[in-house]
Amino acid sequence: MLLDTAKNLTVLAVVPGEEDRQSLRGILARSTWVLQLASTFQQAQYALCDHPVGVIITDSDLLDGHSWRNIAQSAALIAPPPAVIVASRCGDDRLWAEVLNLGGFDLILKPFDAKEVLHSIGMAWRSMPGEGMLQSAQG
Repeated sequence: MLLDTAKNLTVLAVVPGEEDRQSLRGILARSTWVLQLASTFQQAQYALCDHPVGVIITDSDLLDGHSWRNIAQSAALIAPPPAVIVASRCGDDRLWAEVLNLGGFDLILKPFDAKEVLHSIGMAWRSMPGEGMLQSAQG
């Protein structure tokens, strides 16, 4: 049985900052990943209901009072759950441990580094059940 490539090749980025959005657009433009953008938790909820995703990149704190924890909780309700990558300007050991302990996949630093983003997405993709049936989108 093959996985639905549209589902597994879509990245939902929950990042309110335009600079971060532009950065991710540029980074993912050179890949086979499809980028879907949301600025708020509510927009992310709609996006997850509208189109399944394989990986979520979310700011650690969102402008609407929600955080990556809310995104991770919503992701956990999806079968199979997308990997959640948390983005932060100050990725300290406490946040790193919290992300991993609460089911997040990775913590990446902002401003985004293209190699780090693509590596993290690729690793998240390869960790998904059944990924071996399809070629990695990283390259």
